[in-house]
Amino acid sequence: MMNINWEVEDGYVGGSRPQSFEIDDEDITSCLTVEEAMEMIADATQEEFDNKASWCYRDFDRLKEAVKGLVESST
Repeated sequence: MMNINWEVEDGYVGGSRPQSFEIDDEDITSCLTVEEAMEMIADATQEEFDNKASWCYRDFDRLKEAVKGLVESST
């Protein structure tokens, strides 16, 4: 098993939260070239990101009220 370490680069200072996952050695050695193996690892890392990372509004109710006011004032 190869341990893959990754983290989100979001442009903000601090708050680093390293992540990791494992890939079977057989998945890597089944690739014909280093480039193909690196692409497979990149795809697996993207899948890990998609499965683990999510976003949310910090103050949804305030945002909803602001949007409501803007929409209502334009109609």
